[in-house]
Amino acid sequence: YRLASPSIWTVYLGKYLQNATGHTEVSFKVIHLFLHPYYEEDSHDYDVALLQLDHPVIISPLIQPICLPAPSHIFEPGLLCWITGWGALKEGGHTSNVLQKVDVQLIQQNICSEAYHYMITPRMLCAGYYQGKKDACQ
Repeated sequence: YRLASPSIWTVYLGKYLQNATGHTEVSFKVIHLFLHPYYEEDSHDYDVALLQLDHPVIISPLIQPICLPAPSHIFEPGLLCWITGWGALKEGGHTSNVLQKVDVQLIQQNICSEAYHYMITPRMLCAGYYQGKKDACQ
């Protein structure tokens, strides 16, 4: 699997502008990539990996560890979540240069699965709005 090669990855933390290096930004080379043993490239099931970086991360007000729920946590439909990234600001538009944050609601698994031709597995979360407009891509 080509993307599993650590040498093609660079990790950026504290990045705010996509096309410029800011004073809050630090970068790391990946020295080892641990894919989930059940990862399936076609379905994206078990799409999670751990990255071993070439040096330790220094925590700061703008660089924080991710908060993970307990394994028993139930993600209820309607729960408000946040997505960040440099996606398009409108459908078909260009990607943003400035890091964006959007609030989205979790969608019922069965409705999402139907909308995506039953490619959604129990290990995936589906979030957005039925009327569109806000999602991970825009």
